[in-house]
Amino acid sequence: MIRAASSLGYLVIADAKRGDIGSTAEAYARAHLEVAGADAVTVNPWFGTDGLEPFLRRARDAGKGVFVLVKTSNPTSAELLDQVLADGDLVYEHMAGLLRGWAAGTFGESGYASVAAVVGGTHPSQVAALRAALPGILFLVPGYGSQGATVEHVAGAFDENGTGALVNSARAILYAYRSRKEPWAEAARQEAELMRAALWRAAGRS
Repeated sequence: MIRAASSLGYLVIADAKRGDIGSTAEAYARAHLEVAGADAVTVNPWFGTDGLEPFLRRARDAGKGVFVLVKTSNPTSAELLDQVLADGDLVYEHMAGLLRGWAAGTFGESGYASVAAVVGGTHPSQVAALRAALPGILFLVPGYGSQGATVEHVAGAFDENGTGALVNSARAILYAYRSRKEPWAEAARQEAELMRAALWRAAGRS
């Protein structure tokens, strides 16, 4: 499927949320970004820098994308990511600081880095705060649609140019036929077009 999407000119993000010790992380990075041929992959940073280095190296050397989980969209993410550290930062804020370091050396002509952030759209105040803290960092924004995030919730993910965010909706598009009573492909198309139009307005690009 990755090869088929690539052949049609699409960029492919493997939402694998990988993370492990160095040798295993190397195998995961090679599998997703070289063997399978994905353009980018999501990673879990809880193993620290050495667990991410195989992915980061491919971002630096081969232009691959690495989306680091910073603030996830699920409700109980606060149990870990909103905890206060000794220096007063929240865990997700500390993670954002680490990401700035990991992204160094991966900025391209577009002004964005190949090392990016996953920031759940279900937490609008954190979305806006992280956007301010991470200029030049792309956001992959899950949570739109079925998880409850609206266009107002995710608007803060866009930068001053109306760019910098990839907003994801899966179930709301996949299962749109259930409420629209249209054939599956037509219902999905209509839902996707409505989402695109709403996001372009929010980003100031309509």
